[in-house]
Amino acid sequence: MSSNAIFEGIASIAQLVTAFAVVAGVRVAYRQLSTWRDERHETKIFEVSLELLVSSMEVSDTLKSLRSRFDRIPIEEKDNKLYPYEQRLKRFRDAAFHFERLRKSQLLTTAIMDDETLNEAVEVLFEVRRQTIIAIEMLAEEPEMYRDEDKENKKFYQSLRRDMWGSYSEKDDPLGMKQLNAVELIRQILTPHIKLRR
Repeated sequence: MSSNAIFEGIASIAQLVTAFAVVAGVRVAYRQLSTWRDERHETKIFEVSLELLVSSMEVSDTLKSLRSRFDRIPIEEKDNKLYPYEQRLKRFRDAAFHFERLRKSQLLTTAIMDDETLNEAVEVLFEVRRQTIIAIEMLAEEPEMYRDEDKENKKFYQSLRRDMWGSYSEKDDPLGMKQLNAVELIRQILTPHIKLRR
């Protein structure tokens, strides 16, 4: 065997080893990239889950405050029958940023997770807001509705007042219970994604 043949054999082995090293390097790089992508996706799920959970609970607390049975009426407004309704509507307008934050969180979560049950639960919070505002507006239009002798009108008036003033009891406040159940469902869906990152 000539020395040229030995060098060619060694060169061939070196090329083979180099090719294996390149293939192994590409596989390791691909694995690392995949791991990094998975970790980034999990981090995104954690972030949007936490944001949506916090903003949902914040909106729920805001709704409880806005639907409170207690109103403060200044002495100078005691004869203004529309004052309580106007003030409630103003407080809803002032709290709009909570609902805007919730909508943004909902959209981000939908883009990352696309969970229809979660989406529907968040929509319940917006529905509670809409229904409460509609009740306030209707009561403001007819502040003397409670004096109507018609039983159906009285019943309707009572349902509007229940929607406006949340007691958050099963018997007296179906709208409030719907809200609380939605927040609990949101919490159940999102908590596992949040706990995963701890």
